[in-house]
Amino acid sequence: QERDCRMLPSQNVEIIAKSIDRPPSSVALVDTVLKDAGIRPTGARARNAVKMTARDAAHLLIGSTADGRSKDAAATVMTYA
Repeated sequence: QERDCRMLPSQNVEIIAKSIDRPPSSVALVDTVLKDAGIRPTGARARNAVKMTARDAAHLLIGSTADGRSKDAAATVMTYA
């Protein structure tokens, strides 16, 4: 049986922020923009929170590293993903 290794959105935000040397708050803002645009799934909170897939993490990384404003992250992800 395969183990589920997906992470919570907050865990991915922290890891990506450290990896690209950006404040977690700016990466969290990009995550919110992607969630509001329907690029990342939403769900319950805490124990039943939606776990991010590798694709979701890649979208967050693209949106967080692309030049431009956080509010444009969804358009950037749609262009490059």
